[in-house]
Amino acid sequence: DLLEQTSTVDALGRPWTLRIWRLANGGPGSGFLPVGLLAGGGTCMSLLIFGIAHSMAGTSRRAIELANDMTTELRRQDRALRASEERLSMIIEGSNDGVWDWDMTTGDVYFSPRWKSMLGYEDHEIENTFSAWEKLIHPRDLERARELIRAYTRGEIPSYQLEHRLRHKDGKYRWILARGVISRDRDGNPIRMAGSHVDLTDLKEAERKLRRTNEDLQRSRERLQTTLADLQASHRDLKRTQLELIQAAKLESIGTLAAGVAHEVKNPLQIIVLGLDYIDQRFGNLDETSRVTLGDMRDAAYRANFITTELLEFSRSAEFNPIPHDLESILERSLHPVSYTHLRAHETILPISDSVFCVKKGGG
Repeated sequence: DLLEQTSTVDALGRPWTLRIWRLANGGPGSGFLPVGLLAGGGTCMSLLIFGIAHSMAGTSRRAIELANDMTTELRRQDRALRASEERLSMIIEGSNDGVWDWDMTTGDVYFSPRWKSMLGYEDHEIENTFSAWEKLIHPRDLERARELIRAYTRGEIPSYQLEHRLRHKDGKYRWILARGVISRDRDGNPIRMAGSHVDLTDLKEAERKLRRTNEDLQRSRERLQTTLADLQASHRDLKRTQLELIQAAKLESIGTLAAGVAHEVKNPLQIIVLGLDYIDQRFGNLDETSRVTLGDMRDAAYRANFITTELLEFSRSAEFNPIPHDLESILERSLHPVSYTHLRAHETILPISDSVFCVKKGGG
């Protein structure tokens, strides 16, 4: 049987009930301990238990608050990540570029649907592997592309930008501009590379047409320069012809003037010839020198009369027939009346055609 002893204790502003049981048979340990001792020990135990419970309650509350804070932060970060992904998706769709992502540790590559559709393929028609890209690249561009990737991963060039050709599903090649950035681990080893593809085919075609247009313009410019040179040559010929026409007009004017002069001179010459004939007949007993001089004067008058006659004939007809003459005899007759003393002191040089004749008289 159990005997119960109850006692009430006030502590921490509230009443505490303390119940103590003992055995009724009076065996060892069956007596009651002093109430004060039991109350004090119970109070300490109660305070200890209360402190632990209070601490656990506070820790739980702080844990709940911390969990709420972490949940709020995770939600905020999740919203920010979703917004960032949405902006990136909108930018990619708006730019109409293809996206690629290469895990350099595993060799796996992600090609976006737009990346594949640039080449006319559906998403499932191209494997997401590096070798799939190598199969599509133009053979002439493959080694250059590999070397550029090696140089970029080794850090020899600051950026990755490659213009290359990829085979379209229709068999034709499209010009593609690839740009990318690389991610490295703490040791500087490349672990990931990602970037975009831009279709440059239309731009390349426009550049080709522009080059062809420039070449056509250059050829047109050369033809224009040739035409301009021909026009300048024609202008020079025209000016020369104009000068020749002016000279011909001058000669025609001179011919008209000469004809008039010849007509006026012919009559006096006839009188001179008649006078010389009269002197020869009237004074027949002249000495040798006078007769020679008189003969020279008559020959000179005949020549002058002949020249005036020729001038008149030349003015009346555009055609004339040259008559050969003995140049030496003409020079002899022309120089005969000149003083012998004058001829001894001087040389007479006459340019004839392309040659020069030196005629000396009286000096040997």
